Amino acid sequence: MMRGFAIALSLSACGTSGMAVPLDGSPDATLDADLDGSLASRCQIAAMQIICEHDSMSLNDSTADRDVAYEVPLGVAPAAGWPVVIYYQGSFVTSTSAFSAQVGAPFGEYNLTLTIKALLDGGYAVIAPNAAMMGSTFWETNVPPYSASWSGSPDDVLVTHLLAAISSGTFGKIDPSRLYAMGISSGGFMTSRMAITIRACFARSSITRARTRRAARSAWCRPHCPRITRPCCFSTATPT
Repeated sequence: MMRGFAIALSLSACGTSGMAVPLDGSPDATLDADLDGSLASRCQIAAMQIICEHDSMSLNDSTADRDVAYEVPLGVAPAAGWPVVIYYQGSFVTSTSAFSAQVGAPFGEYNLTLTIKALLDGGYAVIAPNAAMMGSTFWETNVPPYSASWSGSPDDVLVTHLLAAISSGTFGKIDPSRLYAMGISSGGFMTSRMAITIRACFARSSITRARTRRAARSAWCRPHCPRITRPCCFSTATPT
């Protein structure tokens, strides 16, 4: 199921030849896979598992604290900071577990961790906040009453605090002008929320096994959004 993330990274669904390219299309970086773990990396591949180094912290959502896992690439950050991908989990599978997986793990978790490795190796920081109740539930973005009135919801408060933490340097040297979002299932809806409600903040989005909420644009869009950023790839989803 998670195979779509690898497709989204190479942007093959966007009409490229399948060769890995940066998420922003710039020519100065690549997301070439190091599937055998032979290159210097934050992630180590063993016979039956992959483990990526990461730090963790907590952010408040107005009702409780939530764990957030994150890591930056090896090496010296660009002058403006690392670009960053925010990963939103699917239902019941914590975001913070995305940094390690066993071969054969359910829900394609191994391929997800390979995706985390590809991003870190390609020069992208990764931030993975949990959904409510320690990641044991799902995002509220498409669940009533928040699907119609998201402002001030716990998920909205969490994202507000997350973006503020990025700008303040809490996660390291991050370039707040180069934000990307990706998610699967419930996290795909959350990614769609990023692309619609706070679209001015995100350069690209990758949505897997979820649908965009074009029908909800009028309800989801905040008036101060100055521009539309169209999601780049819909790995296995059909836009509606």
